[in-house]
Amino acid sequence: MPRFGWWSAERSTESAIDTIARGLAGGMSRREALRAGGTIAVSAAMMTPADAWAAATGRCPKHRVRCSGKCCSPGQVCLPSKKKHGRPSCGCPPHTTRCGSSCVQTKTDAHNCGRCGHKCGPGYVCANGKCVCPSGNAVCGSACVALAGDPNNCGRCGHVCPSGQVCASGKCTPQTQHNQCPPGEATCGGVCVALASDPNNCGACGNQCGGGLVCSAGACKYECASGETQCNGGCVDVSSDVRNCGACGVACAGGKICSGGKCVCPGGKTDCNGTCVDISSDVNHCGACGGVCAQGATCSGGHCNCPGSDAVCGALPGICVDVTSDPNNCGGCGIVCPAGQICGQTTLGTPGCKCPKDTCNGVCTDLKSDPNNCGVCGTACAGHQVCNGGQCADSCGGNGLIDCGGGCVDTNTDGNNCGTCGHACVWPLICNGGVCGNPT
Repeated sequence: MPRFGWWSAERSTESAIDTIARGLAGGMSRREALRAGGTIAVSAAMMTPADAWAAATGRCPKHRVRCSGKCCSPGQVCLPSKKKHGRPSCGCPPHTTRCGSSCVQTKTDAHNCGRCGHKCGPGYVCANGKCVCPSGNAVCGSACVALAGDPNNCGRCGHVCPSGQVCASGKCTPQTQHNQCPPGEATCGGVCVALASDPNNCGACGNQCGGGLVCSAGACKYECASGETQCNGGCVDVSSDVRNCGACGVACAGGKICSGGKCVCPGGKTDCNGTCVDISSDVNHCGACGGVCAQGATCSGGHCNCPGSDAVCGALPGICVDVTSDPNNCGGCGIVCPAGQICGQTTLGTPGCKCPKDTCNGVCTDLKSDPNNCGVCGTACAGHQVCNGGQCADSCGGNGLIDCGGGCVDTNTDGNNCGTCGHACVWPLICNGGVCGNPT
């Protein structure tokens, strides 16, 4: 028996004996004196340890309120009697309900939502006595999940992120020190949680608060601190909590923060259709919401910029093109070079369409391989001959050259005969090793 219980019982026994002695001396019958002393002894034996401690010391253990000589259960307060001259008694505070041995708020307690014992499903919160799936979450099966951060339902129900990846903004991404969780939160089972207020992960992953306790500042306590609101068993500041902004279950999304109980974009960001963006650098919202930059452009200082001397061509938002080399926009948007010509610097020093090698009577040709203009315009090789290096010959003579239509070409580098005769590379691709590819 605890020391204070033994001491109280001993004192009560002494008190009972004294009562019997005083009764006999005062003229009580023996039966009446024994009954009075027995009542005191029985009352002492039925006292709880806390009441015994209160009787012995005059105060109650921590988190227990003294009321009419007794210590109230955790969470209870001392309520005035409803009778005119009645004694105060222990009871649950106003707006709470006694469920078992605990006083709970059935409007917000997820374990007793609306009534005692009615427990909300995984992910649901209790709002005004009803189990609801918070805004920004989705119902997957029987659970309410945050698609933006749930690795088992990332972006959509049933989409599981591979091992080593986390779910960030609804997308599976490699886990790094930058995308694990927002400040003040930690990953528990692959999900970001607020250790300061999560009753299932209070202060550490897996540390559950039970028995009517709430999670406040990372510790299981009997009640929330001043300025905090109990939301789903956790104590939060609804003026700044992004998961409970202004009221329980109101979650901020799209990169917003909670300020003054409202979801707002942080400094330097603009709200564009519910998402916070930096209009000074976002290519989809450059300078203003919906200001889409052309393909290939960047956004700097709220202005779209194509690289180098590129111009914006095509229907809005357009595409950045190099008008000094694009045969479909040569020297300007929509200026298409004739077949066989390329776009480059002309003799005038400006970009324009021109033949890549030689010209005969206004037609592009290659005097080194054209059998009709071999070496010189108008010089045609005989029917059995080929044009090899600008001279008519009986064969291409090896050296990696192949006869393509009477002309000797290197199919490893010839843009009109790349890999095989007649296979032409389309700009901006070039022939390298017999394969059309991007310039290096």
